[in-house]
This record gives sequence, structure tokens and C-alpha cells, in this order.
Amino acid sequence: MSEVKKLRPSDVVEAYEAYKSRRSRGSVATANWPTTLAHDCSAYAYWNRTVPPERRRTIDAHLAMIFSEGSDQGRMVTRDLIDAGFVVSDQESQLFWAKYQISGRKDLKIWKEGFREKINVEVKSCAQYTYAAINKPEDLIDTDKHWLKKWYRQVALYMVLQGVDTYWLLLKSKQMGSIKILEFKINDDIYQTAEAMIKKAEWVNGLIQIGELPKESDKIADVDYCQECEFYDTCLPDLTFGPGAVIFDAESVADLVEQLDHLAELKPIAKEYKDLDEDLKAEFKMHASQGQEKLVVGPWIVTVKEQSRTAYSVEATTYSTVKFFKP
Repeated sequence: MSEVKKLRPSDVVEAYEAYKSRRSRGSVATANWPTTLAHDCSAYAYWNRTVPPERRRTIDAHLAMIFSEGSDQGRMVTRDLIDAGFVVSDQESQLFWAKYQISGRKDLKIWKEGFREKINVEVKSCAQYTYAAINKPEDLIDTDKHWLKKWYRQVALYMVLQGVDTYWLLLKSKQMGSIKILEFKINDDIYQTAEAMIKKAEWVNGLIQIGELPKESDKIADVDYCQECEFYDTCLPDLTFGPGAVIFDAESVADLVEQLDHLAELKPIAKEYKDLDEDLKAEFKMHASQGQEKLVVGPWIVTVKEQSRTAYSVEATTYSTVKFFKP
């Protein structure tokens, strides 16, 4: 008989995070997904069709919970729309275009008695500062946030493949609970965006058919993307750092490399990880004080970026983000 243990708070947290990570675990796609075709890296769409789960990097529990929260928010929106008197149909219905081997999942259609037509709706949740900044479809193009550009591309592809003139992107603020709707109307840019994704699907299909791998030119090879990519160990992009990178010499890196390696080992231990993370970020902000964005510390790559944020009527503030990545 196994020993009965006392339930601890950490037991609940660990089980919860493990559950969320399992829900986000990738699988080999049998078709091209709109979300992967919308990715800035062409090779990413290919790897999603060919790399089995056991050869993929494990998704960080924090990132897995963000993905899961987005799905949960979408279901909450559907429930609230129904409670508000709307007729919701086609929830998460499967879409497939055999010619291009593209398979997607529609969020929903919305209609209300007394109104003429049903409208296709894609639902996304976001932080309040993103919610406040996005007010029209063009705002998803004129941004440096790659995930926002993916939203635009996904809607464009759905519009063209379904042959509809109008599509709604419903945004929900995770913080406030409020919603807004961006109305997409078919135009030349929508067609061109969708065409580029269709051509990418045909490219992936062609490589799989002839058994070839993506070329180096097909890989985005950018540390900001690659450090979090589940396919990094298979893709092995040639990461170049450019003239703005600071490369530490062998004599001065030993202590910093040891600390960075230790930081990676401590990640599950939140408090110690947080303290060392803050200390190292402060250290590298100092080294990048002349405007450098990339620092190379032995096998580690450190990125430092200046960003500004404006919240409501508050004056914009500037801050630095620091990320550590070991290829």
C-alpha cells in the first residue's frame, strides 16, 4: 500500500502546469495549418508537417498556459454571445481545401433574429495595452508584433478560401473583459496576403512530395524567433549576429557562462531563478549601454531591446527587454 501524503500547494500548481503543457503539446500535422502558414518563417510550416512530438522542444509551461488561456477565453466569448441573445453556429468547425492541403478550424458564425446575414467571426484575446492599440485591420499590419501580423494573415486566408467579402475579428481584453470588432472587407491586400500563404502551402507540399528539406534561405534565422521555437533542434538555423553584436572573448566569459547555465538549471525554482534573472539582466543592460542589441557570451546569445509603452493617457515610457538563449 502506497504512503498517503499530505497535499501541498506545490502539488496542485505542478499538476496544473503539467496538464496545461500536455494540452499544448504539438503533433505532426497532416495538412497545412493557417496559423503555421501565417508564421514569418517558411521552414516553420514545413517542420510542423514533418517533425514528430518526441523530437520537438518542450513548450515552456508559462507559454503553454498563455496558449491555453487564449482557447479558454474564446469559449467564454461564445458562451457570452449566446447569453446575450445571438445565435452562434459552426463553432470550431473543420475547414479543408484539398487542392492546397490546407486545414483550418473556424471559430464561429454569429447571427441575430431580425438581421439579414450570418457573419464569420475569428476570436482573439489579448492584454489591455494591445487591445487599446488595435482598432482597425491595418493596425495588425503596421506593427512589430509578429503574432498580430499572423492574425491578419489568418483572416485574409479564411476570407479568400471561403469566398466571403466580410469577416470579423473579435478582440477581447483579458484584463477588462470588454470586446471590440475589427471588420475586414475584401481588397487587393487581402488577396495578396492570402495568395502568399497559398504559395507557401504549395511549397511545403512540393518539398514533402520530393523528400527535400528547407534551404537555409527558407529559415528566418533570427534569435528572437528561434530561441522559443519547438523545431530549433531539427532546424538548426545559421544564426548570424551582424555588426551590432558584442562577442565576449574566451578569457572574460567563463564566469558569465557559468551563471547563465546555472540560470537555466534554476528555472523551476522560481524565487532563486527570478533573483538571478534580474541580476543578469541588469548586468547585460549595462554592457549594452551604447545601443548594442545582441551580446554573445560563449555559447549564450543575449538580446537587449529598448521598447516604449503607452497606456491610456499616460506618457510613453521606455524600458529594456533582455532574453537569454543557448543554441
